[in-house]
Amino acid sequence: MTFKKLALAAVIASVPVAGFSLESLEDATLSGVTGQDGIQIQIDTPVAGISGDIIVHDRGGFAGAASDGAIRIDNFALVTGVGGIGINIDAGDQTVAGAAGTATLNVAVSIPTGTSITTGAIQVGNSGRDDVTSNWDSAFNATVMNSATITLGATTLNIQLGNELQDAGGAATASTSHMIALSTTITGGISIANFALNDVNSTGSLGAANVLIADNNNATTQLAVGAVGINVTGAGLVVEVGSLGSATGIDMLLTDAYLGTSTDVIGDVSILGLNLNGTTITISGKP
Repeated sequence: MTFKKLALAAVIASVPVAGFSLESLEDATLSGVTGQDGIQIQIDTPVAGISGDIIVHDRGGFAGAASDGAIRIDNFALVTGVGGIGINIDAGDQTVAGAAGTATLNVAVSIPTGTSITTGAIQVGNSGRDDVTSNWDSAFNATVMNSATITLGATTLNIQLGNELQDAGGAATASTSHMIALSTTITGGISIANFALNDVNSTGSLGAANVLIADNNNATTQLAVGAVGINVTGAGLVVEVGSLGSATGIDMLLTDAYLGTSTDVIGDVSILGLNLNGTTITISGKP
C-alpha cells in the first residue's frame, strides 16, 4: 500500500470518531443550558468594556428650529462583572403538531453583580440627514447631560418572542403576556455616578456625585423588581410597573447634590417612598 493510500484510509477511518466527538460535545454543551437542547451565550468584556455611539436623527425639527436635528449618545460602554453576562436561548411549542401562534422563543439573561454601564454624554446637534451629503454622523455642539456610570447588582430578565406566555406581574400589570419580564432582586440597588443635567446657554448644571436607587426603608440596600413587564405594541414601547421596590416604593439618595458647578454642593438629598407601583409608561414616535 502506497503512503497516499495509507493516509487516505486513516482519514476515512477517523471520520466516524470525529463525528461522534462533535456530536457528544454538542449534546453535552447544549443540554446543560436547561436540561434539554438549546443555545448558551456567555459575554465577557475586556477591562475597558465595549463601546460605541448612538445617534437618533430627527429630520423634521420643530417650530422655531425646523431644520433636522439629532440626539447623540456619545461613547456609551458596557463592562461585565465577574462571570460575565449569560444568555440562554430555547425554542418551544405548546402543541406537537405546531399549530400557528403556539411557538415561543425564550431568551433568559443573567447579569452579574458589578456590571457597569457608561451612559455616554447626551448631546444635541445638526443631523445632516437632510443635507446633500446625507451624513449618518453629525456635528454636535451641546452636551445636555454628562456621561454617568450605572452599576448594577445581580439581575435577571426573561425575553419571549413569538407566542408570549410569561406574565410579569399577574393582576399587578395590565397585560398577561409580556415580551420582557423582570422579576428579580438587584443586590446593592442601582448606583449612578457623576450624574449632571446641563443648562448649555447658562453654563450651569444640576447634578450629584452619586445617585442610589433602592427599596424604601431597606437597610440592606437592595432593589426589588417584583413585576415589571415590557411590550412593544401598536402604541409604542409600553412599560408596566406592577411592583418596583418595597410595598412603599423606592428611595433615591443623592450624594453631594449641586446646583451650578460640582463645587457648588448643597448637600445630600433623599427622595423617600417614591411609589411607582401600577404606573404605565408608553414611549413612541410622534405621529
